[in-house]
Amino acid sequence: EDFLPALLGKSWQRDKPLCWELYGNKAAIDETGRWKWLYAAREKQEYLFDLHADGTENHNVITRHPEIAQRLKQCYERWAKENLVLPIEQVRPHQLIHRRRSIASKSRPKPLRAK
Repeated sequence: EDFLPALLGKSWQRDKPLCWELYGNKAAIDETGRWKWLYAAREKQEYLFDLHADGTENHNVITRHPEIAQRLKQCYERWAKENLVLPIEQVRPHQLIHRRRSIASKSRPKPLRAK
């Protein structure tokens, strides 16, 4: 998506929610930029913030607006599926690096010995 108009201070509006995932934390912001849904992986808890009223994200309003949270969660899940986002439980970067190193060390050719 082209963010250039927004960066140049021109009028710009999203036509769909903005979604992302970072270390198992999931988030979606609606098209207007008002509502942010967040799943905090460590706490295993969902949050909904009204960014117009609470830009510092201090007040979880998910119990007052469960329908908005549900819509944004569904948008996130659809985005994650379309973009092949794997659950953090299935991907451990440090384990993948270790696995690659051990596979690489096993596949190296053995040096020839002089006879």
